[in-house]
Amino acid sequence: MSETFIRAILWMFPAFAVMRGSGAFIQGIGHSKLCMVLALLDGVVLRIGLSWLFGIGLGLGFYGFVLGYALAPYGYAIPSMIYFLSGKWKKRTSLADKL
Repeated sequence: MSETFIRAILWMFPAFAVMRGSGAFIQGIGHSKLCMVLALLDGVVLRIGLSWLFGIGLGLGFYGFVLGYALAPYGYAIPSMIYFLSGKWKKRTSLADKL
């Protein structure tokens, strides 16, 4: 089973490279709502949904469950990278600026 697990989980690492940096950036600028939405999307909706889709829906079994788990971080990485690259974060005002 370890060979199957490794083949499926390798798909996760490129997303983690983007996810950790962009997620920390979003937390650092204080955009907690976006961070929470992306975390719920990754941690609940996509991990469970994709695992069910690949494992049961497409009949891939154990490989499908792990593949769904591995592809879920892209639901966090892609939107957070788009947010960073779009520059919308530059227009945010901090609480200190409002005082």
